[in-house]
Amino acid sequence: MSTKYQIVGADGQVSRPLDENAVSIALSAGRLLGSDLIRLSDGAVQELLSISEFSEAVMKCRRLDESVDTVGLAQHLGRIATEGATGHLVLSWDEYQSQQVWSFVGGRLVVVRPMPTDQAPIQGLGERQMSGVTAGKAIVDAFGRTTLMARFVSDSNYSPKSPQVHLTVTGVIETGLWSSMTPTEMSDILASLGEIAKGTALASSALQMDRIDRQIVRGSVQYGADSRAVEALRGALDLAKEEVLVRLMKLYVTGVLVSRGVGLSSLKEAESNLGQQDLYERLNVSNMAGEEAIHAAFAARAKEFGLDEQAEDTADLRRLRSAVRRLLEEARDTLSDKALSSVYRRAHQTGVDFKDPAVRDPMLREYYLTQGKLLLDGRQYDEAVELLESAVTRSPREARAHILLGWAQFLSSDESEAAANTALSRVRQALDIDPNSEEAYLAMGKICRLAGRVDDARRYLTKVTSINKENNEAWAQLRLVNTKKVSSGLNIDLTVGHGLGATLGTAALVLILLYSGANLMQGGLKMWPMLADGSQQLSAVDKNSPKWLKAVEAKRVEGKTFDVPKAKQVLGNGESFILVDDQWYWARRGFLLFMGLLGIFVIARERFTNLEVLGKNSGWLFLGLFYGAVIGLLSPLPMTPTPMYTAMGMVTFQVIAEQMFFFAFIGWALIDRMDSPLIAIALTAMIFGLHQFTFFATLSLPPSVMLRGILQYTAFAGGAYAFLLWRTGGILAPMLTNLVVALVMVARSIQAYGG
Repeated sequence: MSTKYQIVGADGQVSRPLDENAVSIALSAGRLLGSDLIRLSDGAVQELLSISEFSEAVMKCRRLDESVDTVGLAQHLGRIATEGATGHLVLSWDEYQSQQVWSFVGGRLVVVRPMPTDQAPIQGLGERQMSGVTAGKAIVDAFGRTTLMARFVSDSNYSPKSPQVHLTVTGVIETGLWSSMTPTEMSDILASLGEIAKGTALASSALQMDRIDRQIVRGSVQYGADSRAVEALRGALDLAKEEVLVRLMKLYVTGVLVSRGVGLSSLKEAESNLGQQDLYERLNVSNMAGEEAIHAAFAARAKEFGLDEQAEDTADLRRLRSAVRRLLEEARDTLSDKALSSVYRRAHQTGVDFKDPAVRDPMLREYYLTQGKLLLDGRQYDEAVELLESAVTRSPREARAHILLGWAQFLSSDESEAAANTALSRVRQALDIDPNSEEAYLAMGKICRLAGRVDDARRYLTKVTSINKENNEAWAQLRLVNTKKVSSGLNIDLTVGHGLGATLGTAALVLILLYSGANLMQGGLKMWPMLADGSQQLSAVDKNSPKWLKAVEAKRVEGKTFDVPKAKQVLGNGESFILVDDQWYWARRGFLLFMGLLGIFVIARERFTNLEVLGKNSGWLFLGLFYGAVIGLLSPLPMTPTPMYTAMGMVTFQVIAEQMFFFAFIGWALIDRMDSPLIAIALTAMIFGLHQFTFFATLSLPPSVMLRGILQYTAFAGGAYAFLLWRTGGILAPMLTNLVVALVMVARSIQAYGG
């Protein structure tokens, strides 16, 4: 059994039971509002909007609403009056907190629902008269709103049993305009209409115009509706100025009078003036105005000149409107286009004729080429391609445009064989124009070199040197090609700032400085904190001392002293003990971290943008963590008297510093710039291994032990971290793997030596 609903009226009366479909039809027809009360089958009373079965239907109706102001509301009513319509005008305001329905039959207002309830009774007025007063209050209140949401729904079957009022719509419009608009506001609107013509609504019998309305129509068509015309009508008809204004507004919103916009004489003057003005003056904007301001200025000027065509326009009016619009559109289209605007500004400043193609086209070609080259140099390849394509379109016989476009197309691609062929095809068009273009052959040589076509690259670059022996870039590219051939895949670009010269030089400098600081500069410990078996001297020994401390004393008696020989009192002699107060420990790591960040953001900044934190192939991260745990368990233990958590914090800082310098900076620069990733990995691992030669503790070992340890460190640490960096493209995997190794070793050391 379907649910039944009853509509609850303002007086508490309820309708007969209705099914869901009947309620929905009444809602869509405008007879019901979302705020109306509905009684459910269980006796509960709710607003229609809050009932789930109807909430979507209410919102669907609201989406048809139109935001209107006072004039817009009057125009809605004007259409109802002109058509003699029957239906409901749904009005909402305060974000749908307040709503009213004005119902019409044959173009007359018959019901206002809900009626205002704050109207006090007026002595001597009957019920029907009070209904008229109350409806008038509703009309005045609605017209007084700044904005309303309005929707008219035609309902030809609507016929109320007991109409509240019987008001003409034109009377409603006059009442609303009288109450809500000042004479100045109405005068401004009427003056903006320009020339006036009779509208099609004049033929509507539903309007029931009186003699005065018809006289106003004749006068305004002849003289317009500006302030002078209003004064003339006021004098001729012996009416108050306010009444003339209200009647004119009523005739305008009902469509009896329509605007023909600016008159013939005004448009002729505008056409003449605009043709003599520069583009900035036409739109009344500065030469630095942005695209948004230019479009807004165009809209304002179009409105000022009344460029919307009217059905009643004569042929002369249509021609003039079109001519003025073309002049404004020329200004808008030129100034809102970045290239045209730039060229026009330059032509305007230098006094040359922008309209002359012989002047404009070369300036545009220069703009596209210059800006395209700047974007190319700034590695904004996609944007460069767009501009350079425009340059080629405008100047197909400009050889340099084809060259730059081909080079940009290749750099914006995946640099594959297919991309190289496309780019070469474009550059060859420059050779059709200039067969001896060294710039074209140079671009083709660079494209082939980057695509791995060594023989083609050498051929094109050799051609450049045969044309111009002083072309240094061609010789540099040839050296790169020849280096690649001799080294069987080892292609190292040593150009400072763009290649690996600065990167490798920085690595060498850092290693030299660290070796010098750790092994040549005087300072460091004067007494070892631990002996070879982990024993520590912490306090004086007496008969109550523990056994291990007595063992230390016995070692001292045997000549195993804690004193550091004078020759070994250097800054790095205590680094391996992980001591909190060891200044060199912190200085080394801080220096590495600083140099790593300097290298990343200054030396290799152009390539670092490709390095990520997590990277890809995250499975390698978990494999690295397992590998780090294994290596940490198999590695020799450091000795430290430092408490566990403090020591772990210190080695964490050490890992971050070393990873940032040797892998985020050095390793990534090598991987990114070298053709062979395996050679880059090996070179990174070797540099990381050489770092171990800078430690005092390493150099103090017997030569065979030292070399074996460094080779193991290079292969199992440096090689592994560099491999993870390459496979994942991120710094997180090698850093966490290194950290696991260090933490496991420290934990084992503390357990073994009791730090």
